[in-house]
Amino acid sequence: MDTPRYSHDCSDCVFLGQFNKYDLYFCPREPTIIARYSSEGSEYTSGIIFGIMRDEVRPGEGHPLRECLVRALMIPDHRHVINEYVLRSDTACEHLECYREVIKLVDERIQCQDEILKLGGREPSIHVNCVANQKELVDCVHNLMGIFDTPIARRQINSDIAEEARRIGREIMDKYGRSS
Repeated sequence: MDTPRYSHDCSDCVFLGQFNKYDLYFCPREPTIIARYSSEGSEYTSGIIFGIMRDEVRPGEGHPLRECLVRALMIPDHRHVINEYVLRSDTACEHLECYREVIKLVDERIQCQDEILKLGGREPSIHVNCVANQKELVDCVHNLMGIFDTPIARRQINSDIAEEARRIGREIMDKYGRSS
């Protein structure tokens, strides 16, 4: 798993990995999500509500708080805390449709990760900490992509099928496996 690039002063926060130039955290005490972009105390962005409604504000930009929320929701204990917060928060309740879309994205990502693990010959995760499995997922995808690029595969597998498998592998890596 990645390690934080920047200092973070809350011992309750759980590091969720890196995303672009950000260190991502979930704080179960508040609860909130945090995307830190410097070790300077005030240089971060935070708020579950902003992770929920981010695509309404800036569709398709891959905002760090949306990614942070998705990663936090992949961990069952965090998902429970966030669900409770959303149901209690008037502001978040106003955006329940967006929250449902985020949950759908999380469930699709979990399903995709389980499929990658199965295809890579590993047991699907039990989602205790899906973020910790990221390296394992990347290894599985690399192995799967390599299977279709061997001399035997090139002789025995239709080139269109092999190219399609490599394309799908690249898409999975771009969407789920690489953090900058």
